[in-house]
Amino acid sequence: MSNATPFWCGKAATIKAFVDGSPCGFKVQSWTCKQNSVMCEDSLCGENRPHLQRLVQTYDVSLTCFVRDLAELNTLLTDVDNDDGGVQPLSKGIAMSIKPNDGTTGGYQLSGEIVIGDFELQVGGQTERAKITVPIKATNWKPVKSL
Repeated sequence: MSNATPFWCGKAATIKAFVDGSPCGFKVQSWTCKQNSVMCEDSLCGENRPHLQRLVQTYDVSLTCFVRDLAELNTLLTDVDNDDGGVQPLSKGIAMSIKPNDGTTGGYQLSGEIVIGDFELQVGGQTERAKITVPIKATNWKPVKSL
């Protein structure tokens, strides 16, 4: 019988978003992070197969958050107002911490150019929790030192 380490689940992963140097306070229920790449095929005369290459473009993050108060919505609308003003964009950051069941910890950061996309506020019926989905696009995803 094997004593394999169990797979880790959502409670082992946290994500924090920052706008203008301050934590956004999102109550994240779930999140995804997806790499966007372009696959290149360069065919050369006289060769049977093309040369293959992958070029990483960006990373897409999607946060699905519960809404407790209006702080999240106000943060997003402040970012929109700032962009509409034609001034320097507010700084943004995303930090992730993952603690698998093997006792290790990994820290990750989205950096470079970071843009908040078209967010969506979802309000349901009487017993459904309000949620907000926040799409974010970044140019870099790198490991960082973690505690």
